[in-house]
Amino acid sequence: MQPKAAAASPANAGEDTVKISAAAQEVPQPMSVQVRALHNQGQSIPQIATKLAISPSSVQSYLGTLAATAKG
Repeated sequence: MQPKAAAASPANAGEDTVKISAAAQEVPQPMSVQVRALHNQGQSIPQIATKLAISPSSVQSYLGTLAATAKG
């Protein structure tokens, strides 16, 4: 009598697998949303600029009046 094929892979018993494409794993947010989220987390303008690979002046533009009040 030969062993059953199911016994050859007990790790997969009852386990579901889902494959997700690389494109579906991350939904890009608009840059303004990312900038505001990082700013709300307490990140400085230079830190945000470095993390998002944009210029500090772009960060200030996305923040608008928030950047002006953060300086003073």
